[in-house]
Amino acid sequence: MKVVVTGGSGQLGTLVLDRLVADRKIKRIVSLDLVPPAVPSARIDWRIADLRDPGLERHMEGADALVHLAFVVIPRATAETMYSVNVDGSRRIFAAAAQHRVSRIVYASSVAAYGMDPPPFGVVDESTPRRRTPGLLHADNKYEVEEHLDAFEMSHPDIAVVRLRPGVLLGRRMSIVTPSFLRKRVLPVVADVRLPIVWDEDVADAVVRALHADVKGAYNLVASDPIGGAELARLAGFRPFSVPRAAASAATRASSVLAPLLGEKRLDAGWLDVAEMDLRASSQKAYAELGWKPRHPTSAEVAVAFGNAAPRAVDRRIALFFSLVARFARRAVELGTSVEAGGLALHVDVTGPSGGDFSLVLDGGKMTLKVGIPRPPTSRVTLSAETLLDLLSGKTEVATATLVGKVDVRGEPMGSVVLAAIIDAFRRMTSTGGVRGRVARSFSKWLEHGARR
Repeated sequence: MKVVVTGGSGQLGTLVLDRLVADRKIKRIVSLDLVPPAVPSARIDWRIADLRDPGLERHMEGADALVHLAFVVIPRATAETMYSVNVDGSRRIFAAAAQHRVSRIVYASSVAAYGMDPPPFGVVDESTPRRRTPGLLHADNKYEVEEHLDAFEMSHPDIAVVRLRPGVLLGRRMSIVTPSFLRKRVLPVVADVRLPIVWDEDVADAVVRALHADVKGAYNLVASDPIGGAELARLAGFRPFSVPRAAASAATRASSVLAPLLGEKRLDAGWLDVAEMDLRASSQKAYAELGWKPRHPTSAEVAVAFGNAAPRAVDRRIALFFSLVARFARRAVELGTSVEAGGLALHVDVTGPSGGDFSLVLDGGKMTLKVGIPRPPTSRVTLSAETLLDLLSGKTEVATATLVGKVDVRGEPMGSVVLAAIIDAFRRMTSTGGVRGRVARSFSKWLEHGARR
């Protein structure tokens, strides 16, 4: 099966690409986005593309299925740009899919398509009529795309269209709350309404299930037993930050008022919009027909998982280690330049609140280190902050940690060899003389005894 994914570099798109790469039934993946993907795989044919590009249909050639995730949200664009990408762009990619005779379309809609101010008749299910929300572009755009799909499905009965309607996605790389909020462990709370939330990896699982299952139609994807914003913050270990309702309804103005209070250049008003959404939705249809099995089925579980995964400040020992990498990376450079002429772009993915993303690029006999994800990476090594500290202190080895599942390697396997070489070089330096040896030994003791953060 050949699958085209729009928005493959986003929060949900990255998780979906990871799953498609691991799926043996998927033979080829085309990722369309404005930036390269964060998933390492030779099976991903990534292309820089905008839904407004002329000739968009060429990307659909030979495709069996379309996964449409691309969507622009406030405050990243004007209303005109949002409409041209979200609504007109969706129409164009659906038309391109039909032109190339795909058999299945999976569209990531939203519970916002029901309207951000739903009627007070209880729990919303897939039979609930959708309603416009003119005052909120994100929700109104979702409504319009679904209106178009109603007509599209009637015109193309041979294409199975699946509409996934998730709630607010929470996850490790949550895009709707800015990094400064996460680091400060602060969560804006507008009105303490019950939020329709869901774990982002659970939604990615549903996308893949929708590709393979013999189903079509709409499916809500929301964690059960909804909780309010203040309770979400408490369970996640965040401090709730009360935002006046008037400020939330004027999100653009609120961003300039609230941002200085939290050290933000710009506040993501999208969070303020959804933080007012008191909507209770049932996901029973997804359980029954899709076989959806969320790892965090309740809202409380989602909140706790979010608190455990959301990034905070990088552990000072880990930050110092990567800042010193160039001092003991000669052997790693030798290994990396032997991989291929193009070198190696290694993403060291350190998980947990005290972890972070680090980019080690080996090319032309040189190593460069940056904070963040290389795009696209050729290799990714994922491990917890605790595991990395154990490796640095000599308590375990990369090979052993990989065997027991504490280190996960994706893409080019040489990535783990390079990381092991860097760590080994650091450990060897602790037994040498001179200034470097003394520095390495001091750092090693600090690793063993811990450090104040």
